[in-house]
Amino acid sequence: MIQLTLKTLWNQRRKNGWILIEMILVGFFLWKAVGVIFLTEYKAHISPGYNERGVMHIELKECGSDHDRYNPAADNDSARMDNLRQIINTIRECPEVTSFFMLQGSEAIPNYDNYQSVGIKIDTTNCQVQLYSEVCYEGADIFGTYGIRDAYTGKEMQMNPTVPVEKSIYISKGLADKYFKHANPVGKVFKMNGDNGQRKVAGVFSDVQTRDDMVPQFLAITPCQMDSTNIRGYVALCFRIKADVDEKAFEEHFRQDIAPRLSVGNYYMVHLQSLKDIRKNYEKVYTVNTLYYNILMSVFFLICTFIGMVGTFWIRCNNRRGEIGIMKSMGASEHQIVRQFVMESWVLTSVAFLAAVLWRLNVAVFNDFFHVDSLYSDSAYLTYHRISLFLIYSVLTYLIMLIIALVGTYIPVRRAARTLPADALRDE
Repeated sequence: MIQLTLKTLWNQRRKNGWILIEMILVGFFLWKAVGVIFLTEYKAHISPGYNERGVMHIELKECGSDHDRYNPAADNDSARMDNLRQIINTIRECPEVTSFFMLQGSEAIPNYDNYQSVGIKIDTTNCQVQLYSEVCYEGADIFGTYGIRDAYTGKEMQMNPTVPVEKSIYISKGLADKYFKHANPVGKVFKMNGDNGQRKVAGVFSDVQTRDDMVPQFLAITPCQMDSTNIRGYVALCFRIKADVDEKAFEEHFRQDIAPRLSVGNYYMVHLQSLKDIRKNYEKVYTVNTLYYNILMSVFFLICTFIGMVGTFWIRCNNRRGEIGIMKSMGASEHQIVRQFVMESWVLTSVAFLAAVLWRLNVAVFNDFFHVDSLYSDSAYLTYHRISLFLIYSVLTYLIMLIIALVGTYIPVRRAARTLPADALRDE
């Protein structure tokens, strides 16, 4: 069968050559379209590692001397502390609020338009990690507010009472696996750039997807004491409301009834936003337009590929109805005829795919597709396993091309093979 197929393809090489060129181009561009859709779906199904539902972010600013509300008596560290405590207590005493924490900068917010990074060192190895810094206050709980879970027990992460707050660091599982090879690193020591002394690992939490358009990066959470350096000028807090409370209704209630009570001393509220809205704003500014465009173009290309390839193979088979009639008159069964044409389509598709994937491989090498930062070379996320990713894209591309070619072959050939030999021979 394979010898007959190859001989038939060779005898019709002029017509098949144009089809082959068309399919090589299709395979080359289809690989890219498949990659965009696959990677988008892959990232969308990664667990974010936190629960954004019901989490609110609030920003407070301090009046300057040129502000009409400026109070000189409140412009000292002692007054700031007292006023900030009053504000925090006002928030935590809201019946709708279940947990809260104070941030050292708004960078400790998933999908915020900026993030803080810091260099850490263990033994002689250095790397950059994202940093969430929590300002410690009685009752504050960053893990409970975000719903971050312990990487090993699956339960909600808790502060480790055995490690002093100012000397502790909590790290993501990806970071722990990188340096401690899946062993529990609690008690190990990190050196942080710009930090005096060392910090001891107090816990390991599940990976957090701090950007929806990225896989989870290495993340560290460091508690710090509340002092004049992190309450002057600007303060940010997060809090979680109860599950049965409507977010939009609460935001309206908060702005009307609670926000005026947060104007204490020189502090006043300038911003209230839910984590859900922060994510939507980030997507709107940074990812949605590009993502939608890429997906739209990829889907459009898939549709055009399907129509084009099905049409090509359909016409190819219909133009050979006379040949099908001859095969039937010589005693070939419907099954034999269909198998012969399907085999030809399979060979054409396979040859075109091999040429296309070799072309795509050269382009990938030229564009450093296979280059991965050494920090993430052994990550569990598929994004960093470029060889596997290339193979997945290639397999999916081949399957799509093959399915389309077989659909465009099987239906017209089967219909032609069911006609009487005399009817089919009229086309010869």
